[in-house]
Amino acid sequence: MVSEAEGRPGKRERKPKVTDVNELESRVKIAELRAREAEAELRLREASAKMKVIRSGRKETKTRRKGTGSAG
Repeated sequence: MVSEAEGRPGKRERKPKVTDVNELESRVKIAELRAREAEAELRLREASAKMKVIRSGRKETKTRRKGTGSAG
């Protein structure tokens, strides 16, 4: 896969290897925090989507009830 990307203009340059342990640890911590944040955001989106479905479902049942009641 690396050989394919070599000739492309948008290819990112490789960062030099880090030998400093503290820097590596801080990078790992940052990566973990980002992953946790992304996970939380995803859960929030899923929850809000479920709430929307529930709300729309309630609205539909109310309007259906009203419609059948007035028609009957």
